[in-house]
Amino acid sequence: MERVVAVECFADKYFFGKLLQNEKRIRKEKNKNEVIKAFDKVKGEFLIGIVDEDRKDLLLNPNLKTFEKIKEGRSFKIYKDKTKYHFIFALCPKAFEDWICQFLKTQNKDLNEFDYFDFESFKKETKSEQIDRDNKYKNLVKHIIQTYPNFDNHIKEFKIHIDYLLTETYNFNLEIFKNI
Repeated sequence: MERVVAVECFADKYFFGKLLQNEKRIRKEKNKNEVIKAFDKVKGEFLIGIVDEDRKDLLLNPNLKTFEKIKEGRSFKIYKDKTKYHFIFALCPKAFEDWICQFLKTQNKDLNEFDYFDFESFKKETKSEQIDRDNKYKNLVKHIIQTYPNFDNHIKEFKIHIDYLLTETYNFNLEIFKNI
């Protein structure tokens, strides 16, 4: 299977590989700028990039001048290239770690229940290249993957949208997508 989802870091790669139930689809880039540059590398091929919206200037990047916002979810925004099958999911409000904590809050849980001291230690540990071997992180991801389908939340909403794109790829229909 071709890798069609580019992410910023190893924590993203592990999480989204589990969420999409296909780790081979995920390509880890060096950082957000490299995710954005990946669109130039694939030319007209289908690609989804997942980035943190930790800077408001995301679309000011000259490599994204042909992208426009097509949908805004509860905790993500989706942008599409005007002429290609290139999509960006920007995680809100800031970064992946905030996105995960937002999910935990919907369940009245916090990072301490997964053996993280606090948010800053969680952020620091998710930067590790070995995060996929970290039992705390693996348990956290397992909890999310097991529980997100059971109630209305932003991860479930995200999954519905990305599944549509991965299923339809070149048959993408903007009107159908907007009504998901």
